Amino acid sequence: VVRRRIAIIKFKPMLMEHRAAITLQCAWRVKVAKKTYAEHNAARKIQAATRGWFTFSAYTAFKAARKIQSWYRCQATRRGYLYYISARKIQTIWRGYDARKLADEERWLRDYAATMIQ
Repeated sequence: VVRRRIAIIKFKPMLMEHRAAITLQCAWRVKVAKKTYAEHNAARKIQAATRGWFTFSAYTAFKAARKIQSWYRCQATRRGYLYYISARKIQTIWRGYDARKLADEERWLRDYAATMIQ
């Protein structure tokens, strides 16, 4: 029993030092973890801002491209419609000419036939 008490008495200061070392190590690890977390958090915020800026820039470029494409499609449609209108005008003029020519021929035949009968 005496040896045990002597061992406990000798061990107590070592135990106190050991606990103090553990407390210091724990405090140091907490400090390092907080610093690391702060650095990671700052890096994450910078990355988020950068990604947001790149996304905004890409979206702005996309909107500009979409406007250009929309204008081009509008012009292409308008051009196609103008070709259609032009073709329709040409066809109308041609059909009118052809109808007048046919009417003149019929009138000439009718006049010729009337003069032959007389």
